[in-house]
Amino acid sequence: MVSSARLHLLAPLAALLVLVAGCRTPGTARRLTSEEQVSPVSLEIGDPAPWAGVHDWAKGDPIDSFRSGTVYVLDFWATWCGPCLASMPHVSELQRRYEPSVAVIAVAVVDEVSTPERIRREVRRRGARMDLAVAIDADGTATERYRVAVRDMALPRVFVVDRSGRLAWYGHPQDLDGVLAAVTAGTWNIHAAAEASRRRREAAVATRELLARLDAAAERRDTATMLSVCEELCEYPVDLVEGFSPPWWAWTQHVVLLENDGRSGDAVAVIEEAAKEPTISRSPVALAQLARLAAPMNLNLATTLAEQSLDRLRAIEAATGEDEWTAYLRDASTLEHATALLDLAAVEAAAGRFGRAAEFQRAAIARWPDDDMVVPSLAELRRDLERYEAGAGAS
Repeated sequence: MVSSARLHLLAPLAALLVLVAGCRTPGTARRLTSEEQVSPVSLEIGDPAPWAGVHDWAKGDPIDSFRSGTVYVLDFWATWCGPCLASMPHVSELQRRYEPSVAVIAVAVVDEVSTPERIRREVRRRGARMDLAVAIDADGTATERYRVAVRDMALPRVFVVDRSGRLAWYGHPQDLDGVLAAVTAGTWNIHAAAEASRRRREAAVATRELLARLDAAAERRDTATMLSVCEELCEYPVDLVEGFSPPWWAWTQHVVLLENDGRSGDAVAVIEEAAKEPTISRSPVALAQLARLAAPMNLNLATTLAEQSLDRLRAIEAATGEDEWTAYLRDASTLEHATALLDLAAVEAAAGRFGRAAEFQRAAIARWPDDDMVVPSLAELRRDLERYEAGAGAS
């Protein structure tokens, strides 16, 4: 989430002010220290993979080492992690597809919420949906040897160890299919994977350092430095940027700073460029934010982006898959899509289309939580709805 030092510049964007969304990481969960964030990794793709060091098993036959000739997948998860649990049936299906040449170990992270007792209870409750060997990382050894070693603490995370005992890849379990197929077939290009990992790691360090500079400049209200740093950040592909929530935040902040500086033409150019960025172009929330920013400067551009946002939003919500991961994505998008609808309503109101603005606003309100921790409040949203309805009645 963006820091309080930066929030004051984003007041016009409701979608950036949501303070409650998704899973909250428990307070005692292991995090990278500031030194670890910028220090070299101790485990790289292609390196010999260390044994995970787990001793407590909640399910499956215990093992104490990686055996040559078998491909291993370590799937790190926690009981509080929605995407971890939602992706588990898919990982279980991959285990069944590739056994006995592949062994998947679901490594449960332990903290004040994901306790050994809750882990065992969750394993029992999920039954066949967690059709895997399950180890409990009681002392954090597996986390230190893998997640900390590669400087990636996100959950879920899967690590693939090839038949020769080398770390072949790590990432999100939903991206595992192609990797596992290639590793088991012996066609995986481990050198290309190592290079891609190196580029991502370098970008992560660089963007975290830029974020620190941005925060310091925001504390000083040094908008010239903030603008310069945002320009640097926008040179990185959004999917390589770390430390930002939402990940495209630097792009929208860049626009805000330019507009505040009276450089509307430059701000519109940045919006047009941002809309072409692959990650942003796929996100209805990002496109809606850009549309709202564009509305005071270029209404035609704002309308185009708003329609693109709505098309993508509808496509996501129309997904018919009933697997657990698809259902999770639909549920998780509810609040994010509500913020997009608020931005779409604002664009419609700016264009004088108050009836459509009211329609979007009502749809957002229907999804909005009645929670004091969420800004804006429901009362504020209803006041905006009244304004839109009054505009529609007067037209």
